Formats: sequence, structure tokens, C-alpha cells
Amino acid sequence: MGVGSIIAAVLAFGCALLGMLLAGIPIAGSILSFASPLIALSGLITGGVAWSKGRSAGVAHGPAIVGCVLSAMVFLPSLVIALTCGLCNACYSAALLDPEARGRFSKDFHYQFGEPVDSDSALGDTPASDMAIPPATPKPLPPLDDPDSDVAIGEDLEE
Repeated sequence: MGVGSIIAAVLAFGCALLGMLLAGIPIAGSILSFASPLIALSGLITGGVAWSKGRSAGVAHGPAIVGCVLSAMVFLPSLVIALTCGLCNACYSAALLDPEARGRFSKDFHYQFGEPVDSDSALGDTPASDMAIPPATPKPLPPLDDPDSDVAIGEDLEE
């Protein structure tokens, strides 16, 4: 069981690395990224059980310790990769599988400072030049000696 824990740690590291590298490929990156922390956790549990059984039986439990340490070292980075690259790939895959979702999401964020866009022209056949975000125009600041302002110049703020 100790050797199985080492194999699980190496396999989890490989899945995390491939999941990160294949984040742009739909579905494959998600499967590898989300499998990595599960494999590392199973390696950690397997190594812990082997370590406990080895100690109670009085046999060598070196591979179990190595498997536990490696699995614990791989678990946190693989969890971070799953939560970043895996979720990104899952969103990307969902958008590819559901073309209607692209229009729904871009409608809300497309014209951040301009007028809202109807869902039919959000991404359909609209040319890219028509989809540009208009520049934001900042509001002018009130004059410093404005009687309507809350605080006048030189006024004590602690009163």
C-alpha cells in the first residue's frame, strides 16, 4: 500500500501538470485538473493506512511515509490548479457547448458604460467595430468653495 501511495502522488502531480497545460482544450483540462486533488487525497489516505498498519505490525513503513509526504506536497498545488485552471476550462467548455450562453453573458458586460445591448446583436453577426466599448466620461468635480459641498476648505472635521 505504501508503494501505491507513491504512485498516486506521482499520478496526481502528472494530472495537475497536464490539467494546467491543457487548460485551453475543452473538457480534457477540466477532467485532469479536478482528478488531480482526488488522486492526491487518495494517495494520502492510502499512505496513512499503510503507515499505521506497518507500525502496528512492526514492519518497515518507509514507502508509506514517502507516499504520505509526497501526496501531501502535491495536494495543495493540485487543489489550486483545479480551482483556477479547472474552473476556467469548465466555463470555457460550457460556453462552447451552449452557444446561447455567449450572448447572455456578453449582454451584461458588453457595454459597461454605454447603453445596454439587446441579446440578438450581442455576438451574432455584429462586426467587431460596432461592438467597441465607448469611452467613459468622468463627472466634473465640484468647485472647492461650493456652498452645497459637505466640507468647506479649512473647516475642522472633528466638530
